[in-house]
Amino acid sequence: MDVGSAGIDAVPGSLWCSQSREMAASSTRPPASLVHAAQQLTTEHLSAALIVLALDRTHRSAAARLLPSCRSRLFTLKQAALLADLVAQQLGSGDAPLGSPPLPKDPQDRLQWLVEEMDAARGALAGVSEEELDIIDEHGPQDHAKTLIAVRDAAEVFSTAVLAVAQMQQSDKG
Repeated sequence: MDVGSAGIDAVPGSLWCSQSREMAASSTRPPASLVHAAQQLTTEHLSAALIVLALDRTHRSAAARLLPSCRSRLFTLKQAALLADLVAQQLGSGDAPLGSPPLPKDPQDRLQWLVEEMDAARGALAGVSEEELDIIDEHGPQDHAKTLIAVRDAAEVFSTAVLAVAQMQQSDKG
């Protein structure tokens, strides 16, 4: 399974800033490569993606305008973290999300299942303000560690939930 990165306002070919590269290198799951060149988000990226994660509602909205059919697979990173964690916790407690189909055996199908369940569970975040689901990108010449830490923390919650669903025993869901 491939993971990619593209931006709404990306300057194609731009490299990671030193803070981003340093944080990625020191993470518990560093990327396979620390060489990253920015690319502009396209409809091809969106149509091929199983899930699309944006830092904030502005970027999420721009992606939805670019390809409206991707809306069910489009989340802010914090939104995806909360929803994936909710679904994983439900499964872990032995309670499948209400009305969900059986948990597939194939890992790729499980991720597709999780994204569909995350979309169906959006209403569970009704008490969370939209602003709380955003990570404001403070990238620029100034220190932006706050943004990078927020991304790292949300990505950790999301990836932990995805791994939990991927490793869930079939008997947990029937």
